Amino acid sequence: MKPSDPVLTQLDQLPVGMLATVCYIEAQTEMTARLRALGIKPGNQISVVRSAPLSGPLQIRAGQTDIILRRSEAATIHVNPAF
Repeated sequence: MKPSDPVLTQLDQLPVGMLATVCYIEAQTEMTARLRALGIKPGNQISVVRSAPLSGPLQIRAGQTDIILRRSEAATIHVNPAF
């Protein structure tokens, strides 16, 4: 999947409950390593479980793991939504 693919969206834009496949992460090395260690890496399926109001954090599910991410962190994760 190329970064210019029009189907891709950022994780912070994904609706609650929708599954998506991680395509790439556009973050600094440390953040990318942290996300990969938590199971957020290209090829894995993830979903947004909950979205806090007022631009608060997102609860993300990657496999059996739930993760809380700032919206700015979620914006670095590019996904292909499963329609």
